[in-house]
Amino acid sequence: MKIIHFSDIHEGAFPAPLSLFSKRLFGGSNYVFRRKKSVDWSRLDALTHFVEQEGFDYVIISGDFTSTGSVKEFAMVKKRLEALRAIEGLKILAVPGNHDNYIDCKKSHKAMMDFIAWLTKGLVTKFPLRIADDGLVFYLSNHAVPRPIQLSSGFVDEETCQSLSVWSAEDSEKCKIAIGHYPLLNGEGDPLPVHKLLVDGEKVHQLLQTGAIDINLCGHIHHAFLREEPNGSKEICAGSLTMGRKANIIEIDGGKVEQKWKVF
Repeated sequence: MKIIHFSDIHEGAFPAPLSLFSKRLFGGSNYVFRRKKSVDWSRLDALTHFVEQEGFDYVIISGDFTSTGSVKEFAMVKKRLEALRAIEGLKILAVPGNHDNYIDCKKSHKAMMDFIAWLTKGLVTKFPLRIADDGLVFYLSNHAVPRPIQLSSGFVDEETCQSLSVWSAEDSEKCKIAIGHYPLLNGEGDPLPVHKLLVDGEKVHQLLQTGAIDINLCGHIHHAFLREEPNGSKEICAGSLTMGRKANIIEIDGGKVEQKWKVF
């Protein structure tokens, strides 16, 4: 099984006038006047060509498709990803990031879920979600909840924790890959700052520490890293493809897992 994983491509647009009195003013301004200078969309084009040439089974994208989660931004990033989605035989799995569920808005939330369903060709329509493929199983979680302007933290709810615990016990003979936006720890094995961490993430971390989950795939932090638990379980943060240039490649053959980085 060949998997390529990337994250945090961050399409962006200055917010509409009606959003100027919400958190979107901050996020949109940050994108237009700062982050946009670092975003290079040719890296997504290069990855798309690479995926088509190399014959991957899965593409996994761990959130932050947008900057403020607006309907306009989801329409824009949809166009960016059309060529990747069109690759014959390719399966795409995706979860949202904190920038995709940026404010408490039903219209924007619907746009986010519709976009993920479109991108994954109907594979992902709800969270938490279990997807099995032969000896491999994926657990997809939505950690993105609207937060105050000073926070970019996420939250793992009780339903997700219970589902991961039950599923991982039932799938004890399979290779188990969790997919979420937030790292459980940083690359050095330390907690993230309070304003950036996954609230109640220690419950998921315990599953990784005990080997109930074999690999945790994430983004959020824009520099890529691989961190290994004492038991051999791995946490792999893909960083930002459009700003950090890297994607994470995993090849699984039976019980053997090989990981490497690809720079675009």
